[in-house]
Amino acid sequence: MVSNFVMRLKRVNVSIVAGMILYVSAAAAAPLLFNNDPANTCTDINCESAEWRGSILQLGTQQVPNIVPFTADIWSDANQCLRLDISEPTADVHLVLVSPKGRVWRSNDRDSSDNAPLIMVDPTPEQGYYTVMVSTPGDVTSDSIDFLFNYGLYMSGNANCTPPTPSALGPIDTPRGGGGPN
Repeated sequence: MVSNFVMRLKRVNVSIVAGMILYVSAAAAAPLLFNNDPANTCTDINCESAEWRGSILQLGTQQVPNIVPFTADIWSDANQCLRLDISEPTADVHLVLVSPKGRVWRSNDRDSSDNAPLIMVDPTPEQGYYTVMVSTPGDVTSDSIDFLFNYGLYMSGNANCTPPTPSALGPIDTPRGGGGPN
């Protein structure tokens, strides 16, 4: 019988105690994040978001690299503002978000002077678990690349999702030749 257990985070905000629960299943490698509070209405950047430290691991050698990306599955209702913010990376990292129906958002560098990725989705297209992956485009020269990860849900139209990140690929159920939303 597979049982879920609550995983302790290295660093959490007080807001996580009120509404964020982190579950890890023995049957799945990625933690599941669920916010049982309604979307936040605060407007300060990353206010009331869950915050924790993540790592991209190097399990191989420099000759035979085996890079293990950070992955998580995060819950969102439809029509919310979803903000994923990476800060303090110890090396260049990329952020990818995939909706339950396969729509994809990607972020490499916030801008030319800041290589920390940021994804803002407003409105979220559907309810369900969204898959998050943080990886690196280059070699990992140490045992890990560490970073700070913020996950926030807000009311649609909130300043935390302005301007929203355009999706890179449409949903998987887009008909052939239909093009789908970008």
